[in-house]
Amino acid sequence: MYTLKSKDPHINALLELLEDVLNQNVLLEKEIETEKLKNQEYASIITSIRTPLTVIRTSATIVNHYYQQLSSEKRNIHLDNIDSQVEYIIQLLQELSIISSNNLHANPA
Repeated sequence: MYTLKSKDPHINALLELLEDVLNQNVLLEKEIETEKLKNQEYASIITSIRTPLTVIRTSATIVNHYYQQLSSEKRNIHLDNIDSQVEYIIQLLQELSIISSNNLHANPA
């Protein structure tokens, strides 16, 4: 980074140590930023899954508790909601699986 030189070898050693510490700090800041992005992605994924699960639970509860009072048409609407939300979750999980697989191939351990 910086090339400061001194005639005193002790000062040069301290300068090198300081440069190493600064480089490590930059790397840690990058790692922290990467972790923040990952956490934001995880939060987004959780929300993307939680929303359709809420729809599924609500529709299932309505059909379960009010089956006799619901017309056939209303029951089918709720069952279709459940089906479409399950399909959405399956599609989301397939996309996540592909992304995860691509990340593993791009960044082998």
